[in-house]
Amino acid sequence: MVVAQLLRLGYRVRFYNGVRDLSSCNHLGNLNVALHLCAATGSTCEGFAAAPNQPWPSAMNVEGHIRSSGNFSYATVLRTGHLVPTVVPDVFARLLEMVLT
Repeated sequence: MVVAQLLRLGYRVRFYNGVRDLSSCNHLGNLNVALHLCAATGSTCEGFAAAPNQPWPSAMNVEGHIRSSGNFSYATVLRTGHLVPTVVPDVFARLLEMVLT
């Protein structure tokens, strides 16, 4: 898998998903993929399964939750489905700022 190879090469990988997505690419299915991906790649995101979901950008202003370990992060975005950048562009811009800096 390409993403697993990127992780093994040391690249930072960031996944995100809206929580209102009821299609086959919903946030629960993507979390399951992320868990299996990290289990398969070993040390690059070894602690991902045990990592807590943290509210972002803060506990007082929750736009979603993020789980990170090593060079891998998976974020969920509230109040949207899979069209995150279209439905909540300001929130998506904040998420990008947070995970890409």
